[in-house]
This record gives sequence, structure tokens and C-alpha cells, in this order.
Amino acid sequence: MTKFVTLLVEDDTVQRETFADLLKSEGFEVIECSTAEAAELVVATSGAELQALVTDQNLEGNMSGAELAGYARWKFSASCPAGRHPGCVAILAEQSSWAADGE
Repeated sequence: MTKFVTLLVEDDTVQRETFADLLKSEGFEVIECSTAEAAELVVATSGAELQALVTDQNLEGNMSGAELAGYARWKFSASCPAGRHPGCVAILAEQSSWAADGE
């Protein structure tokens, strides 16, 4: 049985590594990217093995997490006869302003 493959996109190294370790400890296979542009290449070359996309909203580079999720949705809906990728989930995360201010 193949593992549940998750694409994790986060530009903060500590947060990405911490979350990746958590996912791996739960049995997930994790592909890590620090930019949406790098993740876009992974999505472009992936098939049904990619089952989840977890991404920060505000990433370094020219593409946001929402734009990446939109691309993934388009890519998988275009490649599936039923019009959708079975089981592919996109999760967007954004640090709230209160947390950034240290409150």
C-alpha cells in the first residue's frame, strides 16, 4: 500500500520542518517546498499519489498559496475524466495578525 502523499509548502524553515516532522510521525509521506513556484513543479509532475496540499497563504516569490491551490485544482480537474481529483485536499494556512504582533 502506498503512503498518503502530502505536499507541504511553507517559506519559514522552522515551521515547515516542524509540521513535516509531525505529518511524518503520523505516517504521511511529505514533499516539502519553500515556494509556490517549486511546489507548482511538483504538482505539474504528480499523479494520483499526491492527495493533499498544505500551504501557507503568504509565501515568498510571485505566487500565493491560494494561487497554488487554484493551479492544483485546475491541473487535477483537467486530468481526471470525472472532472475532479479523487481525494485531493487543499489546506491554506495564514498566520493571523494578532499572533504576528505577539499578543
